[in-house]
Amino acid sequence: MDDCTKITDLLEDYYNHRLSGQETALVLFHLAVCQHCREEAAFVLSLKNTVSSMYSDLPSQITDTAFDRLPAAQEHYSVEEILGLVRDSLLVATTVIRFAYHYL
Repeated sequence: MDDCTKITDLLEDYYNHRLSGQETALVLFHLAVCQHCREEAAFVLSLKNTVSSMYSDLPSQITDTAFDRLPAAQEHYSVEEILGLVRDSLLVATTVIRFAYHYL
């Protein structure tokens, strides 16, 4: 696995503060020397911020009642957990789109 691939795999955990000190240092050092990964990180961070701002702009009337209208499920997820899943899905989609753009 090359350095860029390893760093790309660590970015999501870096954004969510789930890396060890050594892994964080590795990501920061690599981003300091690799323009391609810096651009990738900036794009993904921008996407994450956009999704977060979209959620924060929702009126409380919607967020307070929307999940009450869903049928009961075996497992209950918080809004933050659901948005985390959406964010993770968008990160995967971003990676797939970048891969397709690069190789097609």
